[in-house]
Amino acid sequence: MTETPESIPQYINDMRRFALGLTRSADAADDIVQDSLEKAVARFAQYRQGTDLKLWLLTIVRHQFIDQYRKAKRRGTNTEIDDHSAEMSLKPSQESTVMLSDVMAAIKNLSSKERKLVTSICFEGQSYHDVAEDHGMKVGTVKSRMSRIRSKLRAAA
Repeated sequence: MTETPESIPQYINDMRRFALGLTRSADAADDIVQDSLEKAVARFAQYRQGTDLKLWLLTIVRHQFIDQYRKAKRRGTNTEIDDHSAEMSLKPSQESTVMLSDVMAAIKNLSSKERKLVTSICFEGQSYHDVAEDHGMKVGTVKSRMSRIRSKLRAAA
């Protein structure tokens, strides 16, 4: 029997099944089948009469899969930028730098005793109780002084 391009549609389901087995994705399989059908129709003159048309079409599908796999490997993985824009963006550092320099200037204007309290509690992470013991004060005194110091710093900044 002589095969013609009109014989191709009867093998589309076989081509789709084979492509699905290769790609494990229905969308990718449909794309490969579409591209394979275009090649088969365009190059039908290369088909040798007397050979199995189904095998010829499945060979085209396999070659199409390999070509697309190699293209994807060369191209690398694609990621939507919108999905990762929050991770990639940086907040402007100018504002925080200015705020930090304002706070540091305000701390320099404190008395040495006040600076020691701020340094111990805020920068070294000591507890009020530990600072009170180190400076020979009551915990309530440390808390009230820190409250006044914070008010000074807020007013300065």
